[in-house]
Amino acid sequence: MTTTRLAKAAGIVLLLLALGAGLALLQGTTLQVSIVLSSGLDLGLRLDVLATVLLGFVATLIWLIASYAQKNLAGQAQVARFGIWLAVAAAVLVILVAGASLVVIAIGWTLSGLALTQLVSHSGTQDAVRAARFMRRRLWLSDAFL
Repeated sequence: MTTTRLAKAAGIVLLLLALGAGLALLQGTTLQVSIVLSSGLDLGLRLDVLATVLLGFVATLIWLIASYAQKNLAGQAQVARFGIWLAVAAAVLVILVAGASLVVIAIGWTLSGLALTQLVSHSGTQDAVRAARFMRRRLWLSDAFL
């Protein structure tokens, strides 16, 4: 299985998860996984209405990007790296949109910035690396204010 197919499958799984969470919400149940530390900090994930809608949006985007990449990057040397970073981006975007506390959301925000800069620089060309460096500086600055 190629990495772009893996990312495409991740998008489909996330979309099914969003649909399942939506059905649960219609029945009045919020899906939540919590890891509560002794200090009271919740490091879990929560799928409420907003998180479910955003999860569906993220899943659709991941599936579309993976479908496009599967066709248009086929045969290129860096397609495997792109697929891996797209799957990582999908995972950290789930953390971002479904975080149950501000700490989890901040972790998702920071890691999503890292994954997105890796996607920009996946080809390894000088222009792509320069663009990713520019983007990374701006994202680290925004992370510092978070």
